Amino acid sequence: MKKIVFPLMLIVGLLVGTTSCKDKDIYPPMTGYWMCEGIGGTAFGATTPNIDSKYLAVFSVAYVGVLNGGYYTRVGAQDLTSVAGLASSLSTHTGLSEQSWENYFSYGSFTVDEANQTVTHTLKNGEVETFYYEMPDETTLKLTTQSVSGTGNISGTANTVINVINAFLGDDKQISTNVGVVYTYKKKNVTEILSALKNIASTSASE
Repeated sequence: MKKIVFPLMLIVGLLVGTTSCKDKDIYPPMTGYWMCEGIGGTAFGATTPNIDSKYLAVFSVAYVGVLNGGYYTRVGAQDLTSVAGLASSLSTHTGLSEQSWENYFSYGSFTVDEANQTVTHTLKNGEVETFYYEMPDETTLKLTTQSVSGTGNISGTANTVINVINAFLGDDKQISTNVGVVYTYKKKNVTEILSALKNIASTSASE
């Protein structure tokens, strides 16, 4: 696997001390690392997708920035060697190629519109994702997909989250819409999320 290196410690340093009242005026509200704990919403009708809970960490995200924007990543994107074997293990388990998984763990910029409660991701692969966000408290984040555009249908890649959801759902439960998908997250630290991703790699390899 091609080694992708980025100074995660820099991001960790930028996230230190983000809990004071003054800081809340400086940093975007969703600043931090977020582990996915659930996927559901109107796109799935009355039922929640049957994704094994151990795979939810794959959908974890992180934000760092100031004022109304900054840097966004699906956790693991910048240092796949931290979760060595994850992409290859998942490609065997789900049928998506290792390259598809490397494309999925994408990163880019984000902007926040606090007045309309939306956050927009502009990823390096050309995709733009817009979500409504809710933060019932400082440790909970909910993202509901409003729209997705860009290069998400490139053959052979996993540029949209829906491709990844469908990989876990199997052939008989595929969904065809991005709109209305709700992701629920809890605030964690990067070590906890990387540990969860390593666990996915080890359990997938043994299946």
